[in-house]
Amino acid sequence: MKVLKTILVLFFINLICFKAFAVEDSPYISVKGFGSSEIRSQGFAEAKNEAVYNAINDAYKAALLSYLPEDVLRVDFEKIIVLLKKDGKNLVHEFQVLGEKISANILETAVSARFSKKQIENLFSVNGIVIEKITLPEIMLLVSEKDIEDYDYYQWWKIDENPRFGITEKGLASEFESSGFKVHPPFIYSKRSDFRFESAPVPDKKDAINIGLEKNAGIVVVGKSHAEPGGNKIKGVDTVKVVLRLIVFNTGNGEEICTVSKDIIIKSENGIYKTREAFEKAGKDSGQEVINKINSYIRAKADIKNEIGIEVFGENFFPRFIAFKSRLINSEIIDGFKDKEISSKNSLSFVSYKGSSKELAEKIVQLSFDGFGISITDISEGKIKIELVSVD
Repeated sequence: MKVLKTILVLFFINLICFKAFAVEDSPYISVKGFGSSEIRSQGFAEAKNEAVYNAINDAYKAALLSYLPEDVLRVDFEKIIVLLKKDGKNLVHEFQVLGEKISANILETAVSARFSKKQIENLFSVNGIVIEKITLPEIMLLVSEKDIEDYDYYQWWKIDENPRFGITEKGLASEFESSGFKVHPPFIYSKRSDFRFESAPVPDKKDAINIGLEKNAGIVVVGKSHAEPGGNKIKGVDTVKVVLRLIVFNTGNGEEICTVSKDIIIKSENGIYKTREAFEKAGKDSGQEVINKINSYIRAKADIKNEIGIEVFGENFFPRFIAFKSRLINSEIIDGFKDKEISSKNSLSFVSYKGSSKELAEKIVQLSFDGFGISITDISEGKIKIELVSVD
């Protein structure tokens, strides 16, 4: 009896695992939607059709939004708004009415709808929305900070013991971390004696990138934040102003990604300048702007396609090359196919591909061809060599 119970338990566990895998591996995305309509003189049937139509559109919006990473929503929000206004019934694969209720003259209904993942991906692609999951770079914050009464700027990377973030940096870090970025904490920088401008309020570009590279940070945020009397008053109460200027660099190539400037004014209390709150607000307010610009930069870089040369040769070359070319273009793996040199025995062409030569070769070798096969004989940076061969 115990053996039978064990077998049944294992059976149900496997069944659950199989179902979970099947859902995860499904080519469709299933969502629920809600819709309502007014029952007018046209009658119940007309109202039901309208309510179901509205519910499908609601499910369509849920399907699109569930498919998008948060950074894509931020970067491409205007494009996504346009897609959300499209008619969902043109994309729904199938749907089922889950229930309906009439309250006064309002018909309310809910549906379960399935949408093709491939169709959704194509919709994003056609509208210039990149949805590939992108690894976010790690962040290094180097923002000098000086309060009203401070003699000099605080810079954690020049501290020999227990370096800590300034208040502005803490505000920035909280925004970055809430958006999924890893922010490196301060550390004792062993090369601080190599600085060329020891008294400079901010590290120069070279120093900043070197500090970032010390911890393999892909992005370094450099700047300074200082407080001063705000100059404005309300009912005799003074204000404090924090002036923040930031420059963001890609540590890999030294490219400047963006610059951000913020002037934050906060009302004081009991004659005490609320500089801590002003520094923190400056960091948080600028943080989201910097994040949006970094996300745009990352997405733009990810969408850049590489030009890869494809050298093709082999027996019965010309008809096989025509078939090979047609198959590769129709596969939609590549974007653009340009012939540079072609003869009766070989050819050299260039294609656009969002990835490396090795990655493209792995895609090409998975294609099937009628009456012949391919042998990829060499893969180098920016070039693939392919032999067209007979199939035994």
